[in-house]
Amino acid sequence: MVLVGKSLKTLARQIREATLSQVSLYNPNGRAMATTFLQAQALDNALATNILNQRETRSVLRDLVASDVEYREVLGAWQVRHHTDLGILGVSFAKNFLVRVGQNTWLQVLLSILITLLLVAVIGILVSDRISRPIQNLGKAASLVADGDLTIKVASVGNDEIAVLIQKFNEMVASLARTKGDLVSAYDTTLEGWVKALDLRDEETTGHSQRVAELTVKLARAVAIADMDLGTIRRGALLHDIGKMAIPDGILRKSSALTEDEWKIMRQHPAYAVQMLEGISFLRAATSIPANHHEKWDGTGYPRGLKGEEIPMAARIFAVVDAWDSLLSDRPYRRAVTEEQARQVLKENAGKCFDPSVVEAFFKVLDEYYNG
Repeated sequence: MVLVGKSLKTLARQIREATLSQVSLYNPNGRAMATTFLQAQALDNALATNILNQRETRSVLRDLVASDVEYREVLGAWQVRHHTDLGILGVSFAKNFLVRVGQNTWLQVLLSILITLLLVAVIGILVSDRISRPIQNLGKAASLVADGDLTIKVASVGNDEIAVLIQKFNEMVASLARTKGDLVSAYDTTLEGWVKALDLRDEETTGHSQRVAELTVKLARAVAIADMDLGTIRRGALLHDIGKMAIPDGILRKSSALTEDEWKIMRQHPAYAVQMLEGISFLRAATSIPANHHEKWDGTGYPRGLKGEEIPMAARIFAVVDAWDSLLSDRPYRRAVTEEQARQVLKENAGKCFDPSVVEAFFKVLDEYYNG
C-alpha cells in the first residue's frame, strides 16, 4: 500500500508559516526527517529516549546555533490518533526573541505549539481514515462474497492504489457471477435432458414436468415464503419423478391397475430420487419435492407418512399443482376431467391430501393464470 498525502517537508514549512517558529520533525532515534533550518541538527539517541519517556509530563529544552543565531528548541513527542508516537517534534525560537517577549507573547507561543500539535494530530486522523475506510468496505464486501452474494459492488473513490484494488475486486466478483450463471445454465440444461429422457419412457406424461414446474413457481411466488429459492423450487418440480428412472418399464408403462407388489415397487421412486440427487451438492436442496410430493396433509401419504406442517412447504405447494395437472391429463387408468371437476376434487381434498391454505392460494393463481 502507498500512503498518499503531504510530505514532511511541506508539513514543516506550513507549520512555520502559521507559527513563525523554526520546525523540525525527528524520528524516534533522533534523526531529523524534515526541518525549516538550512541544515538539520539531529538529537543524540539518549536525549531522544529521554524526551519520549517524559512525553506525558513535560517538554525538553535544547539550545542550538543555526546561521550564527542562537535558538532555544522546545522538544516533545510527535503523536497521532490513539497516542501513537511517530517521533519527536521540535519548535525553535531565536533566544533574543524569547528574552524580549512579554507574557502575551508567551501565551501566543504556547497557543502556536498547541495548534501545531493539534494540526499534526488532525492530519494523521484524516489520512488514516482516508486509507482505512475503503479497506473496511472492501473487507465487508469480501465477507458477503464468501457467503454467496455475487451482486455486491464496492464504490471506488479516487485513483490511488486502493481504488485500483477495489476495481479489480469488482471485476473479480462480476467474473464469478458470470461463471456461476454459466454453471447454473449448464445444470438446468442437463436437468431438461433428464426430464425429456423420462418422458420418452412414459409417453402418457409428456410435457407434464415442464407444465407443473412453471405453475409451481407461480404458486410459490404467490405464497411468498421468505426463504424460498424459486430456482430450487423449479428444479425440484422438474425432477419430482426422476426416481421413476429406476422403476421397471413393465410397471411404469403398465396400462392396467398395478398389483399390491407392483405398488410397493412404484412407491420407492421418491427414495430412488433422493439417492440419485443427494450426492449432487447443487441439487441437494431441490430434493425436498421429489422426496415428499406424495406425502398427504392428513398423514396417509408415503414414503414417510408425514403430516401437516411436517411436510416441507415446497412439497405441499407442488402436490396441489401436480394433482391439478394430473386430473386434466389422460392416464392409462382414467380419462381427463374438466377444470371445474378438477377444482372440486382439490376442494374436497383440502385438509386431507392438501394444505388448505395452499389450495386457496392456488385457486387465486389459476384465476390470474388463465385470465391473464
